[in-house]
Amino acid sequence: MKFPGIYKALQARRNSYPGLRITDKSGWLNTPQSLVDHWRPLWIIVEDAGINKRLWITQYSSSLQITTAQLDLDAKSQKYSKSYRYYEFKTQGKMADFLNRLFTEKKEGDTGNEQTTPRNPDQ
Repeated sequence: MKFPGIYKALQARRNSYPGLRITDKSGWLNTPQSLVDHWRPLWIIVEDAGINKRLWITQYSSSLQITTAQLDLDAKSQKYSKSYRYYEFKTQGKMADFLNRLFTEKKEGDTGNEQTTPRNPDQ
């Protein structure tokens, strides 16, 4: 299996929060693989009401990325667009560690304060 740490973090979250919605469109799962599958081997969408986030967990070429947005906003609104946060990772391990931390954080919006996060948590 490719990306074992990432899938392990998702499974752990699913076990602790059954309402988690995961859509896995990862190219590595397809046989045979198209060129798009080869260049986008990781493509997972997660909706987690427990932390009020929608996540896109992706790999494009050698770039591992997580994009988040606030789940309770209208996807067509400007507030939703402004809630996007982008994270880049050098290794799958660092991405999995970040997911584990993210899944244990306080639900965004509970205090009314939106946190600004670094683009590259590896630094």
